[in-house]
Amino acid sequence: MSEPSQPYEAVTSRVSRSTGAHELSPDEADALLRLAKTVADSSGDRRAAPLTCYLAGQILAGEDDPQARVARIRALADELDE
Repeated sequence: MSEPSQPYEAVTSRVSRSTGAHELSPDEADALLRLAKTVADSSGDRRAAPLTCYLAGQILAGEDDPQARVARIRALADELDE
């Protein structure tokens, strides 16, 4: 295993390994972080950000294609940014 390039990667990789969840691609991480920022900024309640990301994870748990997951996360962020 290579060294994580971002500090969060050590934690997310550990969670993925211990739970069997999909490993996050850099594009997925970026899309989720954008989703979290969009939700926090538009809702006025920062607590909504992690809860929305959790819901996105539930929606996408069965999707094996990382690019499809990225597209759905980006679409959700765009929808919530309107």
